[in-house]
Amino acid sequence: MKHPKKMVSVVIAVVLLMGIVVGCGGGPAEETPVGGAEKSKDTLVVLSAESFSGSWDPGSHTVLANCHLQWVVLSNLINKNYDTGEMEPGLATEWAYLDDGYTLEMKLRQGVKFHDGSDFTAEDVKATIEHMSDPQGTRGGDWSQQYYVDIVDDYTVRIYPSSKTPQGILINMLSLTGMLSADDVADEAKLKSRLNGTGPYKMVKYENETVYLEAFEDYYDKENAAKIKYVEFRYVPESQARLAALQSGEAHLIERVEAEQLPIIEADPNLKTTVGYVNEQKYMVFKNTQPPMDNPLVRKAIAHAIDVETIVNDIMGGYARVADSWLPATAEHYSPAANFPTYDVEKAKALLAEAGYPNGEGLPTLTYITSTGFYPKTKEYGEYIVSCLEKIGIKVDFQPMESAGWSDALYQEDSCHMMDTGWMNESNEDNIALYVCYHTTGLMDFSSHPAVDAALEKETATMDPAERKAVIQNELWPALVENMSTYPLFDSTCIYAYSSDLQGFKVLPTSSMSFWEYSFAE
Repeated sequence: MKHPKKMVSVVIAVVLLMGIVVGCGGGPAEETPVGGAEKSKDTLVVLSAESFSGSWDPGSHTVLANCHLQWVVLSNLINKNYDTGEMEPGLATEWAYLDDGYTLEMKLRQGVKFHDGSDFTAEDVKATIEHMSDPQGTRGGDWSQQYYVDIVDDYTVRIYPSSKTPQGILINMLSLTGMLSADDVADEAKLKSRLNGTGPYKMVKYENETVYLEAFEDYYDKENAAKIKYVEFRYVPESQARLAALQSGEAHLIERVEAEQLPIIEADPNLKTTVGYVNEQKYMVFKNTQPPMDNPLVRKAIAHAIDVETIVNDIMGGYARVADSWLPATAEHYSPAANFPTYDVEKAKALLAEAGYPNGEGLPTLTYITSTGFYPKTKEYGEYIVSCLEKIGIKVDFQPMESAGWSDALYQEDSCHMMDTGWMNESNEDNIALYVCYHTTGLMDFSSHPAVDAALEKETATMDPAERKAVIQNELWPALVENMSTYPLFDSTCIYAYSSDLQGFKVLPTSSMSFWEYSFAE
């Protein structure tokens, strides 16, 4: 799914000049503030480390930058309170399961407006949920199956899975799924060309790699209305450029700060930093259908050959946590996996020999792709991984890419043998990090393993959280250890930096930024 920062004015100017218009929101361009320090406290400038998708349909992508945007433009039926852990009313005011145990009835809030002026009703809930859970769509795997919505009246709906069996994931899924207009869902071109929600900010336009937002005057939750009128949410690929923009005052908030930049920021009285663990893991993704990655012994050999502790301690500067399962330690259903691979060169060599490639003999050169500019230190630790693999006889063609090209390759079955990527869960529903990535056919690794599928199908249908966690630990983890379709490297830490006069910022486990809560000190 699932979770960007900033620097130097000259570089930003070049980036802006090279940008192109991809889509357009509701308001006329001349009403949009033009940018820069002269906008004072009417405008918040936030720099994203990841580029935005060219499609604004939330069901068509897993781009984190877009998910961050959706967090402030769309509203959910249920809101997760990350301070208390409780589920609270959003666009739904109350909900309860019917006697069948799998149908959820929800009462909807009345008087809510979309940014285009239309009314929010049950029709919009039906269109959104059936669109987002479509197994043929990009986000369908998050839900594990198709969900349907029966309309009782304009403000009452009943939601149920196609299997007509209880599903433990449903409440969590409703806490992360922003509601769309039924009219937009019915018009694919319209849905892709704009983001029309009921949230605290409306999207005015997208141009020059920048999304322009304006506070929505008719936002239903007046107590939580946006405090800053305008936001410019801008993609700047280089971490040094993002930092320089923050230092110069051209930006107010940046994400994905590099660890070695912290002393610079901490020495500047005009800047602050916040560090936090988030629902993100970094992975070595193996393209399971591409020889020799179709051999689990080769995948296991590579996992044991990577010295992750050195990556975390020396390259990441300690701003990460060595992974020990396929969920980060922040996840609700996290537990360590027994027999999870650890650094062991001799075991890696033995596995490679067992696979028929003693000392790497007979292996082709393996193509390894990573991103640059988005996730911190990917090129540096990628180069170190190459050196680790060389120790067991594996030759590697290492290809760092900017995020746009890397993102395209990530979802291609034959783009390479292995890839570096991360997965940020933009909610508290762990199924988004598990089912979509590892159930047949895995979104990035193209894996298909019956034991993994069986464990995933069982855990999603388990209603009791404790029992569900037990299924994950006792059935899913052993299946993933055995197949090693993807190897988790470490849990991420997100480092943010911002202007000292920016108030209200806090790190969410999803890495989303609640722009409407922010204000500038007087």
